[in-house]
Amino acid sequence: PRYWHTASLVERKLIVWGGHNGKHSLKDLHLLDVDAIIWSQPKVTPEPPPPLSLHTCHAVDGQLFIFGGMSVTLDEEGQTHVKYCSDTWTLDCLTMQWSRLRQRGMHPPAVAYHTAELTHTGQLLVIGGWRGEVVPADDLKALDLTTGQWQVVPVPGEVPASMYGQRSCVVGTKVVTFGGWDGINPLNAVHVLDTAKL
Repeated sequence: PRYWHTASLVERKLIVWGGHNGKHSLKDLHLLDVDAIIWSQPKVTPEPPPPLSLHTCHAVDGQLFIFGGMSVTLDEEGQTHVKYCSDTWTLDCLTMQWSRLRQRGMHPPAVAYHTAELTHTGQLLVIGGWRGEVVPADDLKALDLTTGQWQVVPVPGEVPASMYGQRSCVVGTKVVTFGGWDGINPLNAVHVLDTAKL
């Protein structure tokens, strides 16, 4: 059992990775053949990323790209410890090999509770999140998945409130974001960012 995990469809295979079991974060991978409805747990090499939950994951050309998240652990005294992640990891879904993407430029600080959407230009746009405090909505970064280059994204128009735990999706050239939490109250607003104008 788990929550705060990701599930990505790659060539009729649903790949579930990470999450939280109510006590600590997880780093195991499970695969569901959606045609045969059979679960498996393929062997991955080398060592996977650290246990993560509340990360984001995108399937692109047979690879998974995992960014951010947080690792929740318990010590021997039962105390909870949280460490946020700023790394980007890739999984080759054919060879089942993990690697850490070499990141360049102004990459975001470690963050969880964020969203990340793949834009029409092939960049991964990271929005909002929590890193011990709420990430401002105009603190946008985009990752070129080919080069590993991060860049700061200027935000035109009216900047939304800072948010984490929101949901977003891509519609054409637009990234649509709804809801979330501002650290005090739940949010009920829709915000649209047209990436064609960036």
